[in-house]
Amino acid sequence: MTARQALKSLCDLGVTYSQRGKGTFVSTVKLEKNSRQVLSFSEEMQAFGSRVRSKVLSFEVAANVRTRCSCVGACSM
Repeated sequence: MTARQALKSLCDLGVTYSQRGKGTFVSTVKLEKNSRQVLSFSEEMQAFGSRVRSKVLSFEVAANVRTRCSCVGACSM
């Protein structure tokens, strides 16, 4: 697919718009939501064709807070 074809596809989807002699610009996409259907953020983005993924940045095992603090609310970690 050429860049011209890609831009035309985006225009067809309403993501961008072209003005003759000026160029191609990003449209203000209005996200419509059905108030009867509640979806998670991931489900909504998948519905719009976005690739959804998760990545664990760090992981560690922590001790139980009660064993580290002698009194609830008086813990300084």
